[in-house]
Amino acid sequence: MSFKRLAAGLALAPFAAAAQGPSYDYLDISYIDSEAEDDTEGDGFGGEMVASFADGAFFIGEYSTREFEDGGSSLELSVLSLGIGVAGPVGESELISAFGALTYEDAEVEVNVPGFGSGDESESGYGLQGGLRAMLSDNFELHARYKRLDIDDDNETLVRFGAVLGLDQGFSVTLDYETYDEAEIDELMLGVRFDFGV
Repeated sequence: MSFKRLAAGLALAPFAAAAQGPSYDYLDISYIDSEAEDDTEGDGFGGEMVASFADGAFFIGEYSTREFEDGGSSLELSVLSLGIGVAGPVGESELISAFGALTYEDAEVEVNVPGFGSGDESESGYGLQGGLRAMLSDNFELHARYKRLDIDDDNETLVRFGAVLGLDQGFSVTLDYETYDEAEIDELMLGVRFDFGV
């Protein structure tokens, strides 16, 4: 082996641990801090599970619920999403992955107004999503996702940006920002990730 090739190998050694691309076998659990267009604040929790079942294919399931309160009145929004997706590396590098998924969506809204009682409504439809995930190091990921929902003839667009920081093998902390275009809701999510694909 020549000196130049040896030097090149040593220079690349710190990045060897990052040679593996993003995992598609994990469970996320998050606290959600929400803010609506009229500055009404709410909070809740959410979870997302992704499990690969073939080369480049995965199942995805998401559930989130948040409650807004204003002047004694409350509104609770819950969303269930179940689907199937595909993913693959971008170019020759395995460190950047593109993904897409088709999902079944079920949204439920419950409203409670003092003196008028409460009521709820549930609607279903489908969703299409796509995005990118990039491993910047062996324990740090950045990601972005665009999701389009069609629920009972109503359309909604969600855009999410986030980061994942690995603290131990199979355990990470997550931070995400997501915005709902039509509903005009902004959400900040802080959570933990359990990676069962390691």
